[in-house]
Amino acid sequence: MYINPNRAIQEGWVKFPEWMDEEFRQKCIQPNAIDITLDRIFDLKTTTSLVLSEDTKLMRETQEIFPTAHRHGLDDLFAIPTGCIDIMSDFHVTVPAGVAAFLIVRSTLNRNGIFVTSGLYDQGFSNYVGFVLRNEGPIAFIAPHTRVAQLVFVAAEDSGQLYAGDYNKSIGEHWSDIKSGVDIVEQDPKLPDGVVNTTLVDLSVDDDSFKEESVTEVIDFTTPTDKKGRGTKVTTLPKGEKNDN
Repeated sequence: MYINPNRAIQEGWVKFPEWMDEEFRQKCIQPNAIDITLDRIFDLKTTTSLVLSEDTKLMRETQEIFPTAHRHGLDDLFAIPTGCIDIMSDFHVTVPAGVAAFLIVRSTLNRNGIFVTSGLYDQGFSNYVGFVLRNEGPIAFIAPHTRVAQLVFVAAEDSGQLYAGDYNKSIGEHWSDIKSGVDIVEQDPKLPDGVVNTTLVDLSVDDDSFKEESVTEVIDFTTPTDKKGRGTKVTTLPKGEKNDN
């Protein structure tokens, strides 16, 4: 059963971007879903390798694309090439027990050969919304903060288990909303002050059920936040490996 999006908002399951005004927020609230915006895009380097097993995950390389194109009197458009683009939205979602969520593409993009793919958002998931945009046609131009997908919440039988995956925890550097006040599993004295090794798997929560020794997160609290002014720089290394830089 679809859950009324107004309930999801009232319960705090969805956090709108800080830059979004009230008029835009109301426009995003649909009868059965919440429209999700395209805010940052990353070129998915399909010529690079993916290494995947039950114990290892080395993701393909990505490179952020910034809005520079100009078309039809509009400035600062994202140029969306043919193929797959990794998308990050400024929407934040938290899925409670007894609920699941998924993304679907908005019909305008669907009718123009642009599709959204995303995994299921299990109960316990808490992070920014991310997905892949696949453009089957020639280059397309989309403005930042354009609504491209819809987030749907559905009722689900509570399994008693919470999300314990590693979304956004590929080997390499990424930004996290982890704060310096959380418990650090392992402090490496060789690293500078403010830089720590930890084995947290889901950095958006501080809960023992989310900890496992599958990767090492090197968290640098001394690095300034990213260009959006949010997050802490995190370097993810294979299990047991240390960053001595």
